[in-house]
Amino acid sequence: MIQELRVPRARVAVLLRHQQALEKATGTTLRVQKDGGVDVQGDVEHLLVAVNLVKAIGRGFSYPSALTLLEEDAQLAVIAVDGTEKTVRRLMSRVIGRRGLAKKNIERFSGAKLCVYGKTVAILGPPGSVHMAATAVDDLLGGRKHTFVWAKLEKMKRLADEEADQDDI
Repeated sequence: MIQELRVPRARVAVLLRHQQALEKATGTTLRVQKDGGVDVQGDVEHLLVAVNLVKAIGRGFSYPSALTLLEEDAQLAVIAVDGTEKTVRRLMSRVIGRRGLAKKNIERFSGAKLCVYGKTVAILGPPGSVHMAATAVDDLLGGRKHTFVWAKLEKMKRLADEEADQDDI
């Protein structure tokens, strides 16, 4: 089975640099073109993992960070931001925060990794962490105050920790 993808030209070099390692790790074949076209070939199970790895690298994650998708419970979510150039810049600034503080707080509270690239926010991690981070990003993009989002993240983290403690019993 073959899946066709597009990645930004600026990320093609990263894919080319790690192409052999990606192919070996996923059991697939990649054809990377300089214009950003990527063909992924392999069986269905391996193809899905390879496609997510290529998407993660295309959305700005480093190769080592993207490799976390090889873990069984890891997932990738991509949130697209629409609007004029000025609107997109303002919304992305809300997600990043001053000196990257908002992004760091989301990563710290949720346990997921964030990457702001182009007109997207990509989130990588376990499903619960990705859900928490996506909720926080959606709230910030929707205009919620940062303090509200931090309080909500703290509450979500506390509830998740309590559930984990009860599961251990």
